[in-house]
Amino acid sequence: MSRLPIRLEFGSDRGKSGLHLINLTILFELRPSQYQEEIGTMCIGVMPKSWLNNNPSLSFIGNGALLIWGDVDRREVDEDALNDWWTNEHLPERLSIPGFLRARRYCCNDGNGTILTKYLTLYEVSNLSVLTSGPYMKKLDNPTKGTRQHIPTLATMQRSACDIVHSEVRRDLAESCLTGLGATIAMVVLMLPPDGGQTATTLRDILSRRFVTIQETNKSAMALSLLQEDPSATQPGSQSQSYDGAAFQRTPHNDDLVKWIILLEFSTTRSTENLGTVTSLVDYISSILPQPSRTELNVYGFLCSASG
Repeated sequence: MSRLPIRLEFGSDRGKSGLHLINLTILFELRPSQYQEEIGTMCIGVMPKSWLNNNPSLSFIGNGALLIWGDVDRREVDEDALNDWWTNEHLPERLSIPGFLRARRYCCNDGNGTILTKYLTLYEVSNLSVLTSGPYMKKLDNPTKGTRQHIPTLATMQRSACDIVHSEVRRDLAESCLTGLGATIAMVVLMLPPDGGQTATTLRDILSRRFVTIQETNKSAMALSLLQEDPSATQPGSQSQSYDGAAFQRTPHNDDLVKWIILLEFSTTRSTENLGTVTSLVDYISSILPQPSRTELNVYGFLCSASG
């Protein structure tokens, strides 16, 4: 096995709520094309049970999230420059905005001769109003040189501002007052008809029950979350100057459907086992909900995480 450069970060901080965090982060400094099957990482924060009991969103900081994902054609894009900009310039810029709490980056490259690398960025915010706030919209309408240069290089892009409908970590982490970020994250996108809120209740119940089984069959499963897109929070940012030239992917005939996103985090990079777990979950959902439309399923590897 080849040696890999590793950086360890250790520190502690006490937030406004009195929460005392101890963070140990293992960062593998890899290019996406060098992502290895055997690599895993987990970031853990220690939290008192009194805080966890009052915060049902255990694997998220805050009650809202912004997800941006898309493909890069490696034949046409300098990925080193793209990643340097996104991690070292763009993430700190976004985390300087009030209400932006944490950012995570992931990538997916199956290594089977594909010319595309898939990227996922997940911003955790205190609530959805942050994503239409004055400070954020001012940044979006005054993009940096790097933003103007790199956003159009994505061959496809999708962007969703979401409410966190349900989120939980595996039992042993919760009982130990721990939460974490997995080495891999699976994302499933479902487009479903609106039904006055019943789908949220149904999906929440399905996922909560199924997560018990998932923990028994896949010991690396760490957290499961359900997000619902809010178009009124998504559209203002997507129409801003920061996304001039962005190749937003359009799904025809879905204007009347609601976008639901399921995130399942794993502590290992065993892609075959993790993909099987996610596929089984989606099949189970499809057997209960009336004609769900699965528009996307990807498993991404962890790149980095930063907190504001």
